[in-house]
Amino acid sequence: MRRCFTLLEIMVCLAIMALMASVIGVQAKQTLEGSRFQNSVKRLKQEVEMLQMLALIFGSDMQLELKQEKNQFIAITHTDEAVLKQLKGSKITLKGVTQLTWNKKAEVKRLDILSNGRVWPEGVLGIRRGKEAYYLDFRFPIQIKFSQNYNDHFEPLRKPEKPEEETDEDSKPSI
Repeated sequence: MRRCFTLLEIMVCLAIMALMASVIGVQAKQTLEGSRFQNSVKRLKQEVEMLQMLALIFGSDMQLELKQEKNQFIAITHTDEAVLKQLKGSKITLKGVTQLTWNKKAEVKRLDILSNGRVWPEGVLGIRRGKEAYYLDFRFPIQIKFSQNYNDHFEPLRKPEKPEEETDEDSKPSI
């Protein structure tokens, strides 16, 4: 004899499928927002590196203005170099970024990229989205350090150790 599913069994299956779909939807949304945030951080780092290279090539100072407009942060490029007029005023929307900090304190308004490639003021730019954060360390010329841990950037800068000088006994050939 052939048995069919009851209406109650079908409704229970539909409820379980709806619950699974809602959980998957929430996870997909959070993953997508996290990915957008990471891409924004990487794009900002690439923009600063590009400005550093252009500043070195053209021997000209450039600026990157960071500001908040309508609940989102944007980065605007400024330069006085006539050759780079298409670059002037270009905007990058930092999707998913909820807070920008400078050396864990006040918000930074502008980064100056000097003609020698250095970023001024020197320090660490914190880029946050909720509990997730990335840090860009601008204390070294040309090199931008990238980390998810703020403490990585504030270890004291170590001076290179001098190699031990050879003594006269070490330099004599052994017999």
